[in-house]
Amino acid sequence: MADHTHEQDPNAQADAWQQIKFTGSGLEFFKIWIVNLLLTLVTLGIYSAWATVRTRRYFYGNTHVAGSRFDFHGTGLQILVGRVIALVLLLGWSQGHFIHPYLPIVCIAIVIGLFPWFMVRALRFRMRNTSLHNLRFDFLGTSLYAYKLLGGYWAVLLALSIGSVLFFSDFINNPGEQPEVADFTGFFLFMFLSMVIYVLIYPAFVCDSRKFYINHAAFGDHRFSAQLARRGFIGAFFRALLMFVFFMVIAAVVGGVIAFSSQIHPFFDAGTPSTVTVFVGVIVVYGLFGLTSIVPAAYWQVFVFNATFCYLQLGENVKFKAMLATKPFAWLLISNLLMVLFSLGLAYPWAAIRLAKYKLEAIRCQGGFDSFEGASTADRNALGEEVGSAFDVEFGF
Repeated sequence: MADHTHEQDPNAQADAWQQIKFTGSGLEFFKIWIVNLLLTLVTLGIYSAWATVRTRRYFYGNTHVAGSRFDFHGTGLQILVGRVIALVLLLGWSQGHFIHPYLPIVCIAIVIGLFPWFMVRALRFRMRNTSLHNLRFDFLGTSLYAYKLLGGYWAVLLALSIGSVLFFSDFINNPGEQPEVADFTGFFLFMFLSMVIYVLIYPAFVCDSRKFYINHAAFGDHRFSAQLARRGFIGAFFRALLMFVFFMVIAAVVGGVIAFSSQIHPFFDAGTPSTVTVFVGVIVVYGLFGLTSIVPAAYWQVFVFNATFCYLQLGENVKFKAMLATKPFAWLLISNLLMVLFSLGLAYPWAAIRLAKYKLEAIRCQGGFDSFEGASTADRNALGEEVGSAFDVEFGF
């Protein structure tokens, strides 16, 4: 009788949840990173485009799913062109007032007004230059639909940004004039209202933009899809905001206690705090203030990550889920920050590898990729992606 104990049912294997694997190592990436850094410095930043390609190929090539690994096909020259244009816009935004008071407004209008177009170009470039199983991804969304879906958000952001530049330009362009109380009051009132508006629309924007990214992405001849609800994103964001306020209050109370105790300690001369006490107090307070951003940010990132992948589906057969947890993710962010700080930046490659490994290996997929067919062409324009990178905006999922 034949022994069938080692035979596997292909259907059963396709139905099993498979973990995404990441095999990169800190030492390997350090060798790539340090060479990239030195060549970027020697070439006055020109090599940074090729450094991005090398880095991306390393991370993609070490990400394995369903028995295959990703690959990135973009080139440094493609990215360099977009990076130069993005740098010009960024300098015009931040330093343009030295040339003309309204140059930053022009740059802001270009960046924010064209941002939906930049976003579509970035997603198309990134996905068309990414492959798995020798089959490329694609992005089928259009700029017109991006403006229709997200244009309201960008219009509000454009108005707030131009308003803030006008307020700042009044102070910068009239250094000899003493600002009146009404000027300060108007400025702080505008900034407060801007912050309130930002808080109210930001989670809805994240939800809508993620739906746009996902529902127009494709792998071969199959489309991705995800049903994301604004209510969940808004609730999670406000819970993160409450956590931020809670930690902020704790940091303020602890700072007040340290300041008060330093004044009444019997070993102090005339209530003058010692250098050690001041140093310890500063470390404690700044550490707590660090938590006010890291822990709520970790909670928000975990929610967005899990919500995105738990509702993500490719075609009819491939499903995804993610299992990030806030506490270990927050500790990972904190420990990575300490590693980089105490190593004067040299531990960055290990921090990046730890973060990528934890996030990628939290993803599970169910279903096979072998039956997918189709073809997509490489996109040669990296302008949108580099504008997003210059202004610290990440596109994609």
